[in-house]
Amino acid sequence: MAHRQMIRRVMIAMVLLSSAILAQEKPKPHLLRVLAIGDPPPFVQEVRDGARYEVAPPEGSIPPRSLVIPVKVPEGKDAEPVKLPLRLRLGQVSQPIELPLQDLREIQINREQGSKWLALKIPPVSASLALVCRGPRNWDEPRAIILADDPTQRTEGTVHFANLSGLTVGITLGAEKIRLDPGNVFSRSISPAGPAQPLTISYAATEGGLETCLSSVLEGTRNGVRRIIIYTADGLKARSPVKVFQLEETFND
Repeated sequence: MAHRQMIRRVMIAMVLLSSAILAQEKPKPHLLRVLAIGDPPPFVQEVRDGARYEVAPPEGSIPPRSLVIPVKVPEGKDAEPVKLPLRLRLGQVSQPIELPLQDLREIQINREQGSKWLALKIPPVSASLALVCRGPRNWDEPRAIILADDPTQRTEGTVHFANLSGLTVGITLGAEKIRLDPGNVFSRSISPAGPAQPLTISYAATEGGLETCLSSVLEGTRNGVRRIIIYTADGLKARSPVKVFQLEETFND
């Protein structure tokens, strides 16, 4: 009887150990969100049969709304990649997508018909946010900055700055002056219980001197973070070549 009980305990221990090893080996999925930044094309209507209809925007003037991310499932190395759907709208953060990443932390975002739209290198963190803007001509050749978006980046009152424009900008936040080159980012913390901080963002004008594209005050976001994204204005007739997009995210989002 004692011998049987010992064998049973050994078998239970082996099962528990195997389950623990499998749980450790299975990687946690990476959470990716995407935010497309830019200006929408002008709203145009046409009259047909006495009724007004919205005219579809020109090709390349907005990002594709339906995209796919092909990824290989770890359990099926020889299987066809799974196509994860991605829905994009200007100025709206996409729903998080779970990526079963292995050692290779690179993904490709494709159009629905299969052609490549954007390639991203995923940082070695649990979650990331890709900021995407149009290329020099249109949205067929987008540019992107990918940021860590794990819990260390989502502390109350944090303000994340990112420069998606092609110009160096000067940022004055309170008494601090920061030079932010294209493609660069930085973060600061503003206590929600503290005073508001004056904020000015400027760029070098073509005729010389500095032009201000934003003059405001910042307060710390309670139970959330704020993102301030500088980007290039769309269109040749834009009043300012540089614009600023702000997004406030609470931890309940």
